[in-house]
Amino acid sequence: MSPPPAKRPISRKNWAAETLREEFSVAEGQWPKGDEFFYARVVEVHKGFAFVSPERQLYQIDLHDVWLGTVPRRFLLGKKSTRKLLAVGDRVCCQRLQESEPLPRCWLIKVAPRQACLARDDPSNSELEHVIAVNIDKLVIVSSFVTPPLSFQLIDRYLVLAVLQGITPIIFLNKADLLQEMSLAEQQQVNKRIDYYRQLGYQLLVGQANDQSIALTDLPKNLSTGISVFVGHSGVGKSSLVNRLSPLIPQAVEQQRLTTGGRHVTTFASLISLGAGGYVIDTPGVKRFLLGRIKATELARYFREFSDKNCRYRSCLHEHEPQCAIKDAVADGTIDQARYSSYLSMLRECQ
Repeated sequence: MSPPPAKRPISRKNWAAETLREEFSVAEGQWPKGDEFFYARVVEVHKGFAFVSPERQLYQIDLHDVWLGTVPRRFLLGKKSTRKLLAVGDRVCCQRLQESEPLPRCWLIKVAPRQACLARDDPSNSELEHVIAVNIDKLVIVSSFVTPPLSFQLIDRYLVLAVLQGITPIIFLNKADLLQEMSLAEQQQVNKRIDYYRQLGYQLLVGQANDQSIALTDLPKNLSTGISVFVGHSGVGKSSLVNRLSPLIPQAVEQQRLTTGGRHVTTFASLISLGAGGYVIDTPGVKRFLLGRIKATELARYFREFSDKNCRYRSCLHEHEPQCAIKDAVADGTIDQARYSSYLSMLRECQ
């Protein structure tokens, strides 16, 4: 009697990334323990590997100790619906490999479930998403007054993201010297918008990252704990601002002219420690990011000034419906017209 045919290994080439993440993503209480394992935080992600630093206790990341980590091949065979299995900020379980130079190496065998996520459309495939940073505590939204132009609509999108992901938002308007290049009417309009956001309870700071004579006091104090991420268009001065916070590794900034600050040359996200405490993830300029699956009927709850308005219809989208309290508030100036325009722009994406 001939022996039964050997079983072929299960093929994972058509598995979705979510299926593989179910094996790869495991709660920390179920991670293996022993001398060959250590826990770490992902500080950079590159094609085929990631840099990690040990984190023996939460928010005690030793960025002086950098390991080159590789994900086992069994987690990389599936049909990808996300660009990478790892993102900066992920907390991972590592298995030490034999000593190597110039960096010690390890397998990244488990990743903890994520708490908050910043993602954008994959530039090579609009049906995929590219996760940029995860496990974020604070979102520092950086914009500049003139170069590039101040975009309150982008700020509004990030504020919605912060509520959606449970992240504390901080708005920082950079290159304050360029405010003088605006006309008097433009300056008055910008100052009115600034006052409006502050009245809504948002922390909005104005400063100049490239001027050492201007002290940045409130920002370091607010970022001294947890992990923050700096977001905004390229060229708004995110890396210059990070450099004012005494990072462990200064960020590259290509200088243009003194009044414009610098052009953002960050090409990938990286986690760095700050001199005053806390950590920051510096990201490339993100022009379009994903808000997630927000229902059109739920979008209004992410705008603070909409919360106490009661429309006639419970399912009101505050767009074309009659007897809409939101539209009435816009008409009488209680709600800022530009904020309402931001809402309508996002509403079209949700429909």
